[in-house]
Amino acid sequence: MPSNKPTTNAPRADQPQPAISAYALLVGLLLSGAMVGLNHDFDIVGGRFEETVTAGGGLDDQAEVEQSSANLSLRRKLGFLAFLAVGGLALVGPKSGARFQLNALAILSTAALAWAGASLLWSVDRHETFRELVRLYAYVVVAVLLARRFGVRELVAMMLIVCLISIAVDVAADIVAGTFQPWRSEFRLGGALHPNHIGRLGAIVAVAGCAALREPGLRRGSWLLVGLGTVVVVGSLSRSALAGLAAGLLAVHLLGVAGRRLAFYATSLAAVAAVGLMVYAVTPSPVKRDVRFALLMGRTDDVGSLTGRVPLWQEMWRDLANRKWTGVGYGAYWTVEKNYELGSVIHWYPRHSHSVYMELLADLGLVGLSLSVVLGLAAVARFARWAVATDRWEYRFLGALLVSGFANGVFEVGFGWPRLEGLFVGMAILVLFLRQAEAVPAADAADAPAARTVRSRSPLVLRRKPFQRPT
Repeated sequence: MPSNKPTTNAPRADQPQPAISAYALLVGLLLSGAMVGLNHDFDIVGGRFEETVTAGGGLDDQAEVEQSSANLSLRRKLGFLAFLAVGGLALVGPKSGARFQLNALAILSTAALAWAGASLLWSVDRHETFRELVRLYAYVVVAVLLARRFGVRELVAMMLIVCLISIAVDVAADIVAGTFQPWRSEFRLGGALHPNHIGRLGAIVAVAGCAALREPGLRRGSWLLVGLGTVVVVGSLSRSALAGLAAGLLAVHLLGVAGRRLAFYATSLAAVAAVGLMVYAVTPSPVKRDVRFALLMGRTDDVGSLTGRVPLWQEMWRDLANRKWTGVGYGAYWTVEKNYELGSVIHWYPRHSHSVYMELLADLGLVGLSLSVVLGLAAVARFARWAVATDRWEYRFLGALLVSGFANGVFEVGFGWPRLEGLFVGMAILVLFLRQAEAVPAADAADAPAARTVRSRSPLVLRRKPFQRPT
């Protein structure tokens, strides 16, 4: 007689996890090559990336691309083709058994993507919006195919492979150009990538390593990842990456923590900060200068304006006075014309908003910004629940990745763009409604004596859910 008990693909938390499959490794390596082609700019290796870009370098190339996508460099064309090939391999690869789950996260994701598509109707530059929507939906399709095809451990492994190869290629480009000089005080990692970008990749690596420390068999390699990622963040001198790293590391330890314990940690942290400020107040001035220099990672120019961000945001806010609810259309704000217009006022050429929140506000208005923030918070809450229920470090890492994105997004747009980090965010969110059977087994406690109830230890988990270890 067939059993009516629900089945699940979820592995036991105490069972040894399989290594990444050869097929997943192949896809990860191809994805790394695609991301290098799409994100690395080898034409400016040997110069200071941040100075070249903010001085207006590359705007002529952007103008040609705006006229026709055929003007993209051969490297980027090959990178995009390799990216589509990644989706093809994920489509035809071994079946994974993942099933779509219609839940709040799926609805929020669909609503956000639909709002982005609808912005074509009111876009101030429909050609640019259409082009950016093609890019966005291509990334979404590939992310869906990857999330359907591979388990969460293999997805996390792919993220690490992409980050490590991207970092290695960037450092190698600097070495070949003879500009890898970490002994010089003004040196910043970032040859073919912007220092803030390579800093974000380092933060992702370190947060993943910190999460993996929870698994005894991975501790040696995990410490290596934590150390390597931290060195990359420090070498990039990126304060936005440092903020993302700090938020991610805290999230690894705090996701799933009980409300009272979380309040205790917050109170303790506030007390330590208060004591630190008191000590700083009575510290001699030379020591204060040294402390400030260290906290600012040696970069003391334009600190009051957040390195020129505040004037940029003020000008954008004035620009959007009549478009705050809908925005100007997805991808339609940062045209070459807009760069020159703002550059003449703020005396640099940003090419993006340097804040994911301002970027979303400009493109999709308060409606799109609200949908995206709610979606991100809901995803963090779900990962907190899964981390507690399954005790798997991968879910803790993915939740921490989103928290890191929230913190880094105050100053940068990387986690909100359909680029490398944006792909990771999309894959993480898709896991929550494409891999649900694998992550949170649905079992009725009354069906078997082995069933137990998972009591939430997190203020983000609002109800108790039956949980049964598969036998």
